[in-house]
Amino acid sequence: MGMYTDEELSWAVKVAYFNISEKDINDFISENGDYPTLQDIFIAEGEELFFKPSCIKAENPTGDDLKMKESVLAFIDDVISGKICQGWKVVSVCDQNNKDGMYALTIETDSQDAIIAFRGSEATNGKQVIEDWVSADFNIMNGKLTRQEESALQYLDEVANQFDYENFAVTGHSLGGDLALVSTVLSASDKSESDISDRIRQSVSFDGPGHPEEFIAKYEKEIYEMNDVMTHYQWSLVGACLTSLCERFDRYIYIRSDSFENLVAKHAMESLGFEENGSLSRATQMDDLAMQVHNITTKIDNEDILQFALSYELKVLEMDARAAYYWLQFETSAFLKYLGSLPKLTEPHPMMLNNLLKDGMSDSAKASIVQAAFIAVLTVGHRGSDMRVLLEDWVM
Repeated sequence: MGMYTDEELSWAVKVAYFNISEKDINDFISENGDYPTLQDIFIAEGEELFFKPSCIKAENPTGDDLKMKESVLAFIDDVISGKICQGWKVVSVCDQNNKDGMYALTIETDSQDAIIAFRGSEATNGKQVIEDWVSADFNIMNGKLTRQEESALQYLDEVANQFDYENFAVTGHSLGGDLALVSTVLSASDKSESDISDRIRQSVSFDGPGHPEEFIAKYEKEIYEMNDVMTHYQWSLVGACLTSLCERFDRYIYIRSDSFENLVAKHAMESLGFEENGSLSRATQMDDLAMQVHNITTKIDNEDILQFALSYELKVLEMDARAAYYWLQFETSAFLKYLGSLPKLTEPHPMMLNNLLKDGMSDSAKASIVQAAFIAVLTVGHRGSDMRVLLEDWVM
């Protein structure tokens, strides 16, 4: 198998954000005797399947919203016209949004090759916020496997045992990038019930978060065994969190992302640019905001700041939880207003916030640094417990 280009893998990741179901596949097989191509699926109901319909149906959008809508619609049109993904078939879907929140699918690109793509975090409803952002994203800080990471390995095993493809690529964006790399690492452990580790040729995280040092130490052998196929692309503060599983093997690569202004939009796959050969446009270093978040989260991942976090009073943690909820719902104005009503909220954070909120930094950058510190301290302060217990009352 020739290695997939970055751009080709990005197509598979974008497809994972469309609500294709196992029933859709089975119905198509019953009527046509074969798996549906992406072209078949998108011609039938492409726009209706996008996981965030408001992005497609927005009337008179401007700025980043307009760029996002145009990018998604252009992707759908390119698939339908056969310009990209020609002959790619969806052969399997794992939709656990009603369980632990994980969504993934498998795309056959030819008779011997397939891509397994994982969806990133969603905030479409309160339950999804809990499952993706809290149980999956925040609980990464606990240093233990999350439920979605365990489900991701199970899905890899199921696909490997069901299909005889010689070569697999595993990929995902944001939370999906974490699931791609972790499931790849776990495929080389005794937790796996298939031979898929021998068939994975690429495993790529598009701006997914990293992990605490204790997780990396626990799976050091498996990480080393699979490092040659793993790559971590970072371009926003999300991909800068904690330590990447690829960081010690020079496979942690900075990417340019200049087309979006909003911090949330900048993290999206639609913000990326590609060279003529299908490679992502590289950057020489992290941007300043991402570097600050990286420093905060990695500093928190040590005993001194852990003890500092554990000394927090529950009342402060609850206020942090409310701030985190506003941010996760992308209610930026409510988030800033809430912080403004609590001027003393930053006082317990001198070890992390000193020298970060510099003069001349934009309000959005300051807000991002503050919320990153709040959420990270909140998470570490409850290491070993289920984060949903603390945040569920605020979200549901």
